[in-house]
Amino acid sequence: MDERRRNKIIALSLSQNKKNKIGESLREIPGERRIPLPIEWQEQNRYIGPETSPEHYGNFNRNTAPQWIEPLNRMHPDDPTTHVAVMKSVQSAATVTMAEGTMGFVTRYGLGSCLYITANKGVGKIRSSSAFDPLIDNAGLKPYLYPISNRTLRKSADTMYYKEFASGVKWLITSYQSVGDLKSNTFQFLILDEWDEAPAEVDNQGDLAGVIEGRTLGVRSFKILMISTASESGSSRILKSYLEGDQREFFVPCPLCGDVQILELKTRNNEHGLTFGQVKEEKTGRKILDVNSIRYICQHCKRDFYEPSKKDMCIRAAEGEGGWTPTWKDSEYRPKSPHHRSYFAGGLISPFLSWARICEGFIGTKFGDDVLAFKSYKINVLGGSWQRVETSKSWEDLRDRAEPYILGTVPEGGLRLYGGVDVQGDRLEIAVWAVGIGMEKWLVDYRVWYGSPETLTDSVWANLHQYAYDHRFPYQGEQLEISLIGRTPRGCVD
Repeated sequence: MDERRRNKIIALSLSQNKKNKIGESLREIPGERRIPLPIEWQEQNRYIGPETSPEHYGNFNRNTAPQWIEPLNRMHPDDPTTHVAVMKSVQSAATVTMAEGTMGFVTRYGLGSCLYITANKGVGKIRSSSAFDPLIDNAGLKPYLYPISNRTLRKSADTMYYKEFASGVKWLITSYQSVGDLKSNTFQFLILDEWDEAPAEVDNQGDLAGVIEGRTLGVRSFKILMISTASESGSSRILKSYLEGDQREFFVPCPLCGDVQILELKTRNNEHGLTFGQVKEEKTGRKILDVNSIRYICQHCKRDFYEPSKKDMCIRAAEGEGGWTPTWKDSEYRPKSPHHRSYFAGGLISPFLSWARICEGFIGTKFGDDVLAFKSYKINVLGGSWQRVETSKSWEDLRDRAEPYILGTVPEGGLRLYGGVDVQGDRLEIAVWAVGIGMEKWLVDYRVWYGSPETLTDSVWANLHQYAYDHRFPYQGEQLEISLIGRTPRGCVD
């Protein structure tokens, strides 16, 4: 073969090989990919096993609990929401749909690591074995698990409280009592389950909410999902988080007139809502629920509809006929930021709480007259927080309860005298208390001296010193002196 022709063939061959390699390299470069919505990923990939839900298992279906579609999709990376608070009833399917769904979704697409926190390590262990392991097995996530170290393949990245996946995604499962587990770890997704079980502070590290949120400071994009039933309104964490968001409620359309409303229990104060009748039991004579009388009275058309309409109403609402609507404009509280979303879902829209059971529960509270039973019912079934009821006493009642002693004397039982001084701009005020066994206290004297306390040579200070050293209080034939005087709220008066 001619040398020139041979060199030309070799050059063409090398050029073609180069083109092939470039083509292969280009094919290996990932193009722009569409990450589906979390609800879409769950429908396409997730199977709920009987170990997770013994009565409601099978392929994931968004229409089982359509009210959770919107808050779940807030966990998508394209959504600007950073905080999602869900205040709910029991048996709402919120944890299965949103907590587990979020963890599976972000793991499949390598969006970030997940920190799952619950009431205690025992609950975390149960969730890990009964929910998270089946999630990995039944949603196609098992191939993404891998050993922590290639040197020691026995060192598994799939433990009870820690799981590591491809793309650097990790799951840490811990409790609110174990904040030490959080140190030196950064997470993009925080899931705070049973948020109301979290204490105010652990190990003297300050507010627990701030400690937990601090785990996101090292990342640019993060999301915090808080799920819980409420507790007493004064201390409820989920209520506080709900009020820091836009306070959304789920409006459903009436199957008869189409007007939207929030489903609620009928009470003495309204003419609409879930209601029922009772019948007398033949054997015992006591009144029991008449299941045939359970119905919902529409707020708008005042006509009755029944529980079989509930699922269709929720589906229609999720598709746009009502749905989640912010209500913060009717509240004294304002959203903390545009990126805080909050949702309230009562038991009447729960897919697993029947209206009959809700009515039976209300009867069990003696129609609200049994306060403790109604407290549990409102929190767990209705999904709301408990507002502590306190009654005020008239001054006459307080007078009648007072012990018969004269101000300026020490009543029987008083052992030592202590004074507290309040320093105001134009006066000094002192309250003197007698203290007895068990720290029982009686107010025995109250004095006010006017002047200029900012000047140490003013007469008010001389009056106070003279009173402190010279004044005596009669007690069973003796004279008691004041043992100690302190300034309130801080400082000390010699």
